[in-house]
Amino acid sequence: KMKRILLLLILLCIINLDLSALTMKEKIQQDLSKVGVKQEIIDETITFDRLYAMDDSDLPLDIGEIIGIFERIHEKDERNYVAAKKVLQFYGRGISYRIREDYDEKIKNSENEEEKKLYEEEGETLKKDLTVYKKYYDAFMKYNPYEYEKLLTSYEYYTIINNEKKAEEIKKIVKEKYKNTIIDKMLPNDELRDGITKYYNLGRLVEKKVNEELKFIENDTTKEKYRISDEEIYNLKLQYYMAKIWTYLYSVDREKGIEIAINELDGIKADENAKEYNFRLENGIMHWLLMIGSGDKTYGKKLFNMKMEKRSTKMYKWANNEEDRLREKYPELFKTEKEDGDNAEREDEIEN
Repeated sequence: KMKRILLLLILLCIINLDLSALTMKEKIQQDLSKVGVKQEIIDETITFDRLYAMDDSDLPLDIGEIIGIFERIHEKDERNYVAAKKVLQFYGRGISYRIREDYDEKIKNSENEEEKKLYEEEGETLKKDLTVYKKYYDAFMKYNPYEYEKLLTSYEYYTIINNEKKAEEIKKIVKEKYKNTIIDKMLPNDELRDGITKYYNLGRLVEKKVNEELKFIENDTTKEKYRISDEEIYNLKLQYYMAKIWTYLYSVDREKGIEIAINELDGIKADENAKEYNFRLENGIMHWLLMIGSGDKTYGKKLFNMKMEKRSTKMYKWANNEEDRLREKYPELFKTEKEDGDNAEREDEIEN
């Protein structure tokens, strides 16, 4: 009788865990319904979020065109803070590189008028882009009802625009208010970053720290409370694994990094849907591993046989077909330069 009771309790726990799991599709649906966005717009947002879930170097469209898609979705309803966040996501990459350029100094040290004019134009373009970037940041902050999401997005925003003081203030708030929660783990880890970028010989220490963080994420009970989706959790795990693997790959123990990738990446616990959602990140990881391991035939063969490699290849084929289908279904979102005038020109500037 006790065994039956115990079995029943275990089954109930499993059922409860399944019920509490949240997908990105469900999260977007719940969030946008809550603020009153129409179902038609919600459906578009979910569709394009999955297609362009992650930023990588091999997107089927130019970054500027993808930004345009989410801008046009956002224009339909300014309360769609999910679309605003997607604009921030893709916009941020281009800005983060250029914001660190000291255009005033470059203008001052220009060797000729042509060079001076070029830097002046680049400086003005950056100012315009920062204005647009802030517009979508403000839209996200206005309509998103969750404090922890606002804090994480604010940290990212101020980091990208190079306001380190403000970013550190926000980081301190998160570390104090959300200590020992999944939110705390979603902030960049300085200890790991320093270990990876400066001290490659500390591979084992970084690995130990990563394993501790991964164990916390796996056993964390705050994921449901803060509505972190399965896809976001898997993405977070991948980032920590990248930290562990990267440290070894750029040390004298490169083989150790490749072996960790081969032996551990496919074994990360996650729903298949969550893995497929992150196929662009998976593809980036595999592309990077295959480049580094290309000199060893044994490693190369094992890497090509990994589930992650096969899944990302399959999903890229899906993405190409899906983009063709969506281009026919939503032609107004895939505007060309002639159809979209100034906006397309600005998107080209972003991509350049």
